[in-house]
Amino acid sequence: MKNIFLTGEINIGKTTVINSIIQKLNLDKRQITGFYTLPYLSGKKPKGFYIEPTNYLLFRTYS
Repeated sequence: MKNIFLTGEINIGKTTVINSIIQKLNLDKRQITGFYTLPYLSGKKPKGFYIEPTNYLLFRTYS
């Protein structure tokens, strides 16, 4: 099992990096687990974050 954990400023490209790795390594998204965050905005200001699983469709199907 390999683990990748990215941190950084908002909108720096963390999700883009992970999606690029998945695509370039031709990984099956059903085998990938984890989460990413999306900002919860009030107007244009971030007020919090939504946590989204990377394998949401599988999560919904099997839970």
